[in-house]
Amino acid sequence: MEKININLLPEEFLIEKKLGIKRSLYLRISIIVFVAVLIITSSILLLRLTQSQSLQALEGDLDGKRNSITSMKENESAVFVLKNRLDKIAQISAKESVPVQGYNLLSSIVPPGASMLAFSMTKENLINATVETSDTSVLDQLFDNLLDPKTSKGFITAVKLENIKLTGGQITVEMAIGYNNKPAAQTGAAAAPLKI
Repeated sequence: MEKININLLPEEFLIEKKLGIKRSLYLRISIIVFVAVLIITSSILLLRLTQSQSLQALEGDLDGKRNSITSMKENESAVFVLKNRLDKIAQISAKESVPVQGYNLLSSIVPPGASMLAFSMTKENLINATVETSDTSVLDQLFDNLLDPKTSKGFITAVKLENIKLTGGQITVEMAIGYNNKPAAQTGAAAAPLKI
């Protein structure tokens, strides 16, 4: 036997109940949509903020690298200037000046047992030297070296004794030596006779 359902509720109540269910459904859908929109908006804002921070960090890094490149360019120009100066100093050092050449030659001519006390050179390449020794044979050897064109390599043109002093067993000789920084062998001219 079938059950009989009798609905004694008024029809407005059923319509109201259906409307309540629909409202509840719309409310749930609205809440879900709102939450979804809120999550999406929050995610977009968070992504934007993260990207903005990353971009700022990258810009700061780029500025730092630009500054380091600028300082490296300044250092490079300073290094270039220093290198040029060092090259010029090396060129100057490679060339001996006339006074240095004269001193080196005279130092090689002065025999052991004698010491050079003073050395100067004028603009006219005249060497003023003072040599001291206690042995007369060393003085003979010094004069022989000065007058020998092979020993002087053609650089010495004249020797003039200015003064000879004997002080407490030491003989001091002051002399003026004519120096030619381009010897006759290099210039092709005949060698001038040495005079003393």
